[in-house]
Amino acid sequence: MSSSLFIVGDIGGVEYLFGFSKNKSVDEMKSWVPYIVAAISSAVNDLINLGATTLIVPGNYAVGCAPGYMTIFQSDNPADYDILTGCLKRLNKFTVYHNTMLMKELVKLRLLHPLANIIYADYYGAQSQLYLNKLDFPAPLYACCGGPGPYNSSLQCGVQGSQTCPNPENYISWDGGHLTEAANNAIANGILYGPFAFPPLKLDMFRSQSRMSENIRMCPIIHSTYNCMLCTV
Repeated sequence: MSSSLFIVGDIGGVEYLFGFSKNKSVDEMKSWVPYIVAAISSAVNDLINLGATTLIVPGNYAVGCAPGYMTIFQSDNPADYDILTGCLKRLNKFTVYHNTMLMKELVKLRLLHPLANIIYADYYGAQSQLYLNKLDFPAPLYACCGGPGPYNSSLQCGVQGSQTCPNPENYISWDGGHLTEAANNAIANGILYGPFAFPPLKLDMFRSQSRMSENIRMCPIIHSTYNCMLCTV
């Protein structure tokens, strides 16, 4: 346990999507956040008590930019969309709220477990940067695999009538709800080597404990349901 890297999350995205799909108000959804954050905190606490010393706890993704969610919650009001990214502001603001509450909880956990290395992974921040990079991702708000519609996400990937783009490396979203290999690679690099881990993830800390750091790699997308960001071999 002490020589392993644990990734706890992301957790809560599916629950929040269910609430929004049932037309729950933002205020009502905010009342769910303490329970989900408490569940994450409990898992981290249990792992540390079992011997874990290094844990990455990710925040939630920018769901307001996911083509599937943008199709479900599309609006006729231009003010509902971020002027820079084109993403739905309401969903992303809620994600930021969840992530802020999670970061506050991690501060408490670090005080409770001063010998553990508890790292917050800013999936939201790392992903958000991709929507501003039109050179690497010229079709940021479209799903690579899906059906017709404003975000190519009116059909589920794999069903009859759906199509797959020939150049998934130009897309952030694979199927409207999961990321492409290219997007996962960029986000993973932002966590591993960039500014989106707090405190920074120092891969050297594993070399004296195990061979894990030598085996960290980006995994290919084998099945969209089982995307991963970090793999060990």
